[in-house]
Amino acid sequence: MHTDLVPVRPAADRPRAGRIAVAAALAACYGCSVGLESYPDVQPAVNAPIMSYTEYNDLQHPEPFILRIDNHAGGLLYFGSRHTTNPDDAQIDSIRRLWMEFQPTVALAEARRSGRGSMAGAIRSFGESAAPVFLARSADVPVYTFEPPLDLEISTMLRTWSRERLLTFYVLRSYTARAATRRADGQAAELIRERGRWPGLVGTMESVKDMDSIWHREFPAGPDWRTLPWQSTWPNRDDSWLNALSADLNRFRDQYMLALITTLVQKGERVFAVVGSSHVVMQEAALRDMLAANR
Repeated sequence: MHTDLVPVRPAADRPRAGRIAVAAALAACYGCSVGLESYPDVQPAVNAPIMSYTEYNDLQHPEPFILRIDNHAGGLLYFGSRHTTNPDDAQIDSIRRLWMEFQPTVALAEARRSGRGSMAGAIRSFGESAAPVFLARSADVPVYTFEPPLDLEISTMLRTWSRERLLTFYVLRSYTARAATRRADGQAAELIRERGRWPGLVGTMESVKDMDSIWHREFPAGPDWRTLPWQSTWPNRDDSWLNALSADLNRFRDQYMLALITTLVQKGERVFAVVGSSHVVMQEAALRDMLAANR
């Protein structure tokens, strides 16, 4: 397990500017949002053969990356997007067109919240994940979050990671999404208050002073957490335990996504899902195997 935080290498993988914009917008617009429900009856996650980040980092693939699988029960239209907050992005037109062609019976969005008002406004605040939410609501089609229930996610991560490390990661994942010139201790304090109330993490950290204490203990020779780049919490790097934790979390999310998709397709649903392209690429082989068994 990594214990030292080394300087982050120049990014050799695909740009993540869209993720930064989405995360920053989410942080700024929490009050103008509405929560998305979890699907209530997901079969247990399986240990499916998902592509590793080492394998993924050696790939080049188009964006969007679109996967369609049909079987005798139901079907899947999986739209792997390049993250964007631009409602005029050509991907949004593609999502609309594919929605009409596929005629889904259920939609999944890579977010726990989505916007109110217009689709364009929601995309500006919540990224492309808002598009399937609005299309589903307009068509009276049920829509669910693609994210695992928060209590399940946290309890799973706590099997491997300490409460202090997990909460530190959750805080930094949002904090580092902001430009360095727009960061402030008040923002960090609000993230600590919010995430410190999440199930399983209550009492772990109460203040920025606590964050400083934990950080200095974890990284006595490391940089100030206030100056960390966004890449510090990327899953497809190997610079510190923050990256390793992120990779573990994303692996759990991928397993949950596979379980959710399989559950719905086996029930005869036509599933329309929008998610970051890396997830679709990394899950493709496992999905083809899992859904082929039900053809």
